[in-house]
Amino acid sequence: CWDHPLPRTSQRRVLAAILAPRLTVGVVVGWNRSGKSELGAMSTVAAALGRDHVDVQCWAALNGIDASTLPAAPCRVCAVALTGPDSLAVLRPKLDRFLPRGATWHGRDGAGEAWVTLPGGTEIWCKSNDQGARRFQGDAWAWLWVDEECDEPVWNEARMRLADRQGRAVLTMTPLRGRSWIWRRYVDAPEAASSGERIEGSVREWQ
Repeated sequence: CWDHPLPRTSQRRVLAAILAPRLTVGVVVGWNRSGKSELGAMSTVAAALGRDHVDVQCWAALNGIDASTLPAAPCRVCAVALTGPDSLAVLRPKLDRFLPRGATWHGRDGAGEAWVTLPGGTEIWCKSNDQGARRFQGDAWAWLWVDEECDEPVWNEARMRLADRQGRAVLTMTPLRGRSWIWRRYVDAPEAASSGERIEGSVREWQ
């Protein structure tokens, strides 16, 4: 992760924030090419491998972060793009940068759902907002990464899949819709967020 002292931004500080104890939701807001999607991809791969994996331990040490809130063992995770083509063009190449050797893709080059099997058998599933909320029913994962501002029903359904493992969700986005449901739910009145959500951090600017 890159790191700049305040008042400039830092991937390391954001990473430490989204891995904070007791946190269930992390929202990372930035403009295009700000590094937020790379942060989402690397933390998603780390969560899938589990904090006891040697690669994750080295990654945490290099960045000076506490990875103890990541799942201990390898676990199933989910990465969500706005559309199938977005997943193909943006999300999967980001994941490719951080996947360990021996990872095997299934449906990597198609615009539909895809998944990658990591050594040891755990999976990262790639889904999309345009599939609709009902396509997220009946599944379970320990980590959720949503890249860009999805529809609220999709977010709600995808987050419910975290219940079995008491997992956390990370949303990386550019606020192109202005003060949308994300603003209302997590910035303007976070105390009104749905039951079980805990979000921490500060808001510098939202235009």
